[in-house]
Amino acid sequence: MNQTPASGPNSQHALRGGQVFIGLAIMLLGFGFLFDRMDVWHVHLSRRFWPFFPLFFGLARLFDAPRARRRGRTVRGGMWMIYIGIWGFLTEFHVFGLDYDTSWPLLIIGAGLNLVWRSFEGPRARRIEGN
Repeated sequence: MNQTPASGPNSQHALRGGQVFIGLAIMLLGFGFLFDRMDVWHVHLSRRFWPFFPLFFGLARLFDAPRARRRGRTVRGGMWMIYIGIWGFLTEFHVFGLDYDTSWPLLIIGAGLNLVWRSFEGPRARRIEGN
């Protein structure tokens, strides 16, 4: 297969699925707020739905993981954002009786899991991340 340098898989112009996903989500949010301000359509975004944002960012990072790994980023960051989003939903909707006063230790547990995961990646992965 004959590819030009600008169209190869390593080119800077290659489509980045995660960035497209995040960009479209931000655009939709912006249009929603614009239509609300123009009294075209009323958007009632509750503060309870903030966990969608870290969840979307984490999913986008996972979709972009193969390309991101070459740049020194890992799936671990996407999983951390998804963890924050899930924690937010559990807290906002009081699942299992959790609220902000009772659920904050879950963030510490998640941070510990993140460090343990990083230790299993080994020194080569940490050296790549440092670039």
